Amino acid sequence: MPSQPVETKIPSQVSGQLVISGDTFRSASNENLVFVITYYDYPIGSLSALSTSTIYANMDKADPTIIVDGETDMTLSGKPAHEIHAHKLAVSVVAIYVVSGDRIYVAEADFTTAQAGSADINRFLSSFSVK
Repeated sequence: MPSQPVETKIPSQVSGQLVISGDTFRSASNENLVFVITYYDYPIGSLSALSTSTIYANMDKADPTIIVDGETDMTLSGKPAHEIHAHKLAVSVVAIYVVSGDRIYVAEADFTTAQAGSADINRFLSSFSVK
């Protein structure tokens, strides 16, 4: 990022046995570009019963107000991953989902049309890995 990032922790939320946690990063000089890393911890064994394509299809539909413009299956850190390009009103979203054990990681960049060409978006998403 061109300036020191401002980090906001996403407080852990519990929904049944699902735990949601993460961090949001915003450039102090550019409030129209936000980077989010979220992870969803599922009960042990619950994700292994589903195919990754089913998991990613469910993630794509998690917010009915988001319109998915394109999607690609890929591999990240040797694990099956899924990238979407989407929008919601005036905000564009590029997100990568990765399943690792009983956790789903989401690396997401949210930005306005004016920020669509920012090198920071690709730099952030390219830096994401799961060990």
